[in-house]
Amino acid sequence: APRENGGKVIAVLQVMNKLGEADVFADKHAALLTEFCPLAAVLMDNAMSLLELRQFKASAKSALQHRNVVVQEIATLHTFEDDRQSPSLLFRVKRMARTVLQAQDCVIFVTAGKRKMYELQDNLRGDSFFEPWAGVVGHVIAKKTAMIHSADNPHEKYDPEVDGRTPFTATSILCVPLTESDGVVIGAIELINCLRSPGQAFSEDDAELLLNLGKHVTAALRSNLSVAKRMELNEKIASIPPHITSKHHRIAYLESVLARVVTAERVNLFVRHKNHLSAIDSGTEIIIRMDQGYVGRCARAKTTVHILQLAKDSKYLPAVDGRPAITIDHALFVPILDGVGDVFMVIELLNKKAGPFDTSDELLCSMVGTSARDIVTKFNDTASIEDARVRALAMLTSIQYLYPTSPDVTPDAIIFAALAQVRVLLRAKPKLYLCIPSEGQLQEHMWRCYEEPSSILIVPVASFAGSSLVKVAPVVVSTQELDSVRREEGGEAEEEAAVRIPVDPPADERSDQDAPDTAITAPGPGQQTSAFLCQPLMDAVGQKPIGVIEFRRSQTDSIDPIESFTSWDQELAQHISTLLVASMVHYAKTRPAPTDEGRADSDDD
Repeated sequence: APRENGGKVIAVLQVMNKLGEADVFADKHAALLTEFCPLAAVLMDNAMSLLELRQFKASAKSALQHRNVVVQEIATLHTFEDDRQSPSLLFRVKRMARTVLQAQDCVIFVTAGKRKMYELQDNLRGDSFFEPWAGVVGHVIAKKTAMIHSADNPHEKYDPEVDGRTPFTATSILCVPLTESDGVVIGAIELINCLRSPGQAFSEDDAELLLNLGKHVTAALRSNLSVAKRMELNEKIASIPPHITSKHHRIAYLESVLARVVTAERVNLFVRHKNHLSAIDSGTEIIIRMDQGYVGRCARAKTTVHILQLAKDSKYLPAVDGRPAITIDHALFVPILDGVGDVFMVIELLNKKAGPFDTSDELLCSMVGTSARDIVTKFNDTASIEDARVRALAMLTSIQYLYPTSPDVTPDAIIFAALAQVRVLLRAKPKLYLCIPSEGQLQEHMWRCYEEPSSILIVPVASFAGSSLVKVAPVVVSTQELDSVRREEGGEAEEEAAVRIPVDPPADERSDQDAPDTAITAPGPGQQTSAFLCQPLMDAVGQKPIGVIEFRRSQTDSIDPIESFTSWDQELAQHISTLLVASMVHYAKTRPAPTDEGRADSDDD
């Protein structure tokens, strides 16, 4: 009799060889069998459902265990242990490949710029050897899609030199791209030999699973590379070799360390000096104004500037943005601020070998910039202390020269010796103007001018010094006032290229005393500008002006504005004028009495 379930025949129940008094089946037996069949069908359905449920439970339990394994392995990818003995990222990825996808081995390749890649090593550094895209790996990176290779169905791009880079014989390969959230491919992960069963190849399901796992590998790779770079950079910064002592050499050391970690072709640290920035590139000092080029734009805006194709950018100026012996493709400019929020320096990175610059490179620049800022500040503070010491010694020496003990010293020698020291004291070129006595009075239109090293001239009472004498008051002329004169005369600054100065001697060792002098007259268009401070010399008895000491600061080869005289400089100039007058009085009281032959000369003195 058929066994039915919902009108569908699912089996046939057959009974044979009836036992009992009658060995022949009758109609009543057929009726009983007909009634029994539905019950048997339900019983068998329940048994089959129970079996299916048990199989489903086992399958769900296995899937749950597999999912837990996948989650656990993914979690290990996103942990970074600051311990040299902890498993590397590559080791953890290989373990995940063996556990989750039953792969025998795993290889990771990372992209490095235009059609270049390198194999990732356990120490997360493989950039010492870049190779072109090749094999299944290179094809996957280029096409951004998964590829399967097997001995039975080989892939046309298979290259044993690249894809067979494993101690095992590669009979099956699964390779998928490592893609970031924005679609940029940063590398590829390649699994070698599926171990589920002998000769079995990887499947499309394996490819889909590995693509999903690859997203986690990409994120872990980014974070681990970033942390590894920061650790390496910290170690290098903290262990600057002791033989590197000068400021320029320390800055050059930081530039080389940053270039190696970021894999940039060149790194320059532009330090700000008032309204320009300077750096040393290939032995040449490059000076760029704050209103010039990408370096100046970065400094003015105080924001990072990232240029992907520098030569094609409309704002690119070869005379300013070009660098010696390098063709710039892409560049990153990162500002480094001081404690009050002003730009202290700009770090320039050129041509990253491992692809475009990213936010991790900005972080590395900030680390190096902080260290470089501390180095420059320390050297500047040391220079300031040394400058203060020199100026203090100059003040003491000036007093010594103003009150000589030798009886043979002349007034002119006293004045020139004092001027030489005063120049260091105020960091300005001094001139001393003394009124000429005539018949018991001082001439009003002419006076004697003393100028280093030994020049004595009779000149008209004029200019800023003359104004100070007439007003009987200090006269201070700032650079802004002289700039207004230039504007009134129609002078305009033209766009200039970056100034390049051979570094011999270093820039921070140049002395202002070696600067060439410029004319006293108010500068016209294209001329250099100066700042003046004139202090009258007052007769201690009659409280009348007997002369003026003039200080001038001139612009030489620097593109910075002249440092104007401060109130401290004015106070110092007043003390100097007092010392000069006192020394003259002292000399007049202590010199030997003049003879008749020298009386005329002594009157001039």
